[in-house]
Amino acid sequence: SENLRMHIAPGITVGHRPHSYISVRNCPVILGAASLADRLKAIIADSGPQAIGFFMGGGGYFDGPLYITGGSAPGILGTPQAYSDVTIDAIPKSVASELVAGSAMALTQPDFARCRLLLYLGANPLISHGQATTHSNPTRLLRDVMAHSEVWVVDPRRTETATKATRHLVARPGSDYAILAYLIREILIEGADTDYIEQHTQDVGRLAEAVAPFDLSKAIRETGLGAEDLTGLLAAVRHTGRIAIDCGTGVSMSSTGGVVHWLALALMAITGSLDREGGVWFNPGFHTQARKLDIPSAPPEGFRGPGPASRPELSGWVGEYPVAAMADEIEAGTLRALINLSGGLVECVPDTKRTIDALDKLDVLATLDVVETATTRLSTHVLPVKGQFERMDASMCVDMIAPAVAMSFTDEVVPAPPGVRSGWWVLAQIGKRLGYDLAFGVDPDTTSDADYMARLIADCPTSLAELKEKGYVVAEPATFDWFLDRVAVFGGWRLAPQPLVDELAALKVDEKPLMMISRRLHPHFNSRINGSKEPGGIIMNADDAADAGLSDGVRAIVRSPYGSLEGIVRIDHTLTRGVMNVPHGFADINTNTLTSHEHVNTLTGMPTFSALPVTVVPAS
Repeated sequence: SENLRMHIAPGITVGHRPHSYISVRNCPVILGAASLADRLKAIIADSGPQAIGFFMGGGGYFDGPLYITGGSAPGILGTPQAYSDVTIDAIPKSVASELVAGSAMALTQPDFARCRLLLYLGANPLISHGQATTHSNPTRLLRDVMAHSEVWVVDPRRTETATKATRHLVARPGSDYAILAYLIREILIEGADTDYIEQHTQDVGRLAEAVAPFDLSKAIRETGLGAEDLTGLLAAVRHTGRIAIDCGTGVSMSSTGGVVHWLALALMAITGSLDREGGVWFNPGFHTQARKLDIPSAPPEGFRGPGPASRPELSGWVGEYPVAAMADEIEAGTLRALINLSGGLVECVPDTKRTIDALDKLDVLATLDVVETATTRLSTHVLPVKGQFERMDASMCVDMIAPAVAMSFTDEVVPAPPGVRSGWWVLAQIGKRLGYDLAFGVDPDTTSDADYMARLIADCPTSLAELKEKGYVVAEPATFDWFLDRVAVFGGWRLAPQPLVDELAALKVDEKPLMMISRRLHPHFNSRINGSKEPGGIIMNADDAADAGLSDGVRAIVRSPYGSLEGIVRIDHTLTRGVMNVPHGFADINTNTLTSHEHVNTLTGMPTFSALPVTVVPAS
C-alpha cells in the first residue's frame, strides 16, 4: 500500500493520461468520491445509468463488504454493464451448472472425508489452493485424502499435485472431454447406479447417444493417452462406485471448458455421486444460505440473457456480460464509465492492446485499489481504500466454495492512514451523491465498518461478537441432499443439455505441435501484485526449446493466431513435450496479448487462454 501513500494533485499525468483526481493514502478519499460523482452525474444525464459499468476484480472477492455492496450496485443503478473475472477463468463451470442443475450455485465440493476416488482435471490445488474449492492447507488435505482414497490427476504438466497423486495421466491439452465421454459410455454399459439414475436424473438415453462415438480407440486418438491409462481409470471408477471430480482453470480457461464441466457432472450423476457421501456435496453458504432462498430453477436453456448490443452473438450469464465484449461496448459508446473494484484489467482482460486503447476512450475509469498498477495508471480516478490488514472482514463472498459451511473473520491489524476508508464506504458515498442507496439503507456518514458488517451478517447463524471471539465459526462440515430436492422440482439432473451436446459433437482435438496451457505460479495470485519472487516468462520443455533454437535465459517471441509477445525463456522439466506456459497475471510479459476478444466460446463468452496453439522463435 505504500505505492499509493502520496499526494498527486489534479491534472498531473500518471502513465499517459491526466487524472482529474487521484485520492491519496494520506488524504481524505471523500474528495475523490465527490469528483467522481460529478462526472458520473453528467454521463447519466446524457446517456442514462446504463452507460455506467462495474467490474469486480480479484481484490474485490477478498473484501466481503465491498463484494456484497459492489455486486448489488449494477442492479440498483439499473445498468446491464456488469463484468467480473468470472468470465475470464470460471464461467464455463457456472453455465454447465445452470444447464444441468438449474442453478449456477451448483458448485461441487468433493467429500474429502469419505471419497474413495478423487479425480483432478486441469487442477493443481497444492499451488492454487483450489478454484471452486478453497483450502487453507492443501498439502495436509491431500495427504489426509490419500490415506483412504485414490487420487488421479489429468494434466499435460507434471504439476506439484500430480507428483503426489496415485496416478498422473498426461493427456493432450483440451482433450479432457474425451476421457469423460469414454468413461460415461463404458459406465452406462456396466457400473452405473441405476437406482440413482432412475430417481434423480433425466435424459440418460440422450446422454448415451451423445457419448456413443467415444469408444476406447477414439479416446486414445483424441487424448494421446495409452489404452492402459484409460482402462485403468475406468476400472478404478467401477471399483469405487462413486467418484469426486474437481476441475480447475486448466479446464475452464480452455475452449472446451463448458463441455468438460457438463460431462464431469454427468459422470458423477450416473455413478450416484452428486449430493451423496463419498462423492460431492454442494455448499449452501454460511452467509448465502442458499437452502433458504426461494430462487426458481433455470429452464433447460438456462437463465441466458441477451448479450450486449455490440456483440449480439454472445449471451449474458449470472447477471453479467462477458468481459470479451467490454472493448466493443466502449468503442460503440454504450459503456462510457467503468467503476473497477480492485481488478487488474490490463493484466487479465484478453487482447491487451485493444483493451488498453478501449479503456483510454472511457470518460471515466475509476479504480478502487490499495497498490499502484498498470490499471491505476490508466484510470481517471484512483480511490485508494483500506488494505486487508487495515479493516475487518468476513468470508461472505466465497462461502459457497468453502470446505465447510463456515465463516472466517479477521479484525483490523493496523490502523489505516488518516482519511482512508473501506471500499464499501467509498461506493456508498458515490451512490449517495448520485441519488442511489448502494448500502442497503445505511448512511455511510454515520455508519462504521463494524456496524455495516453486523448488518450484512444479521441473518447468519452467528454474530459479530462471536466471530470476533472465535475467528472461525462452523455450522456443519458438509451437508447432503438439499440440492437433490432442488433438481427434483424439474425432474432431476439434466444429463444432456442440448447446447453442450451440440458442442461435444462438433469438437475436434487440436494436434498442433506446441500448445500454451494455463499455469499458476507460487506465490502469485491472478493479476494481484503480491510480491511474488517467481518470475513469469516463456516457460518451455527443454526439448521443445532446443527444437526452436532456444535455451534457458535467451529472449524469444511467442506467436498465437491473435498476437505475440517477447520475453525470457525459462526451461522447466515438469512440462511434457508439446506444452508451454506464459503465466497469467503479469503486465510485462502479458499472456493476454496472445488472446482475442473475438475468438471466444459463443455459448459462454469465454476467451481461449489455455490449450491455445502457439509457436516460439528466437527474438531478433
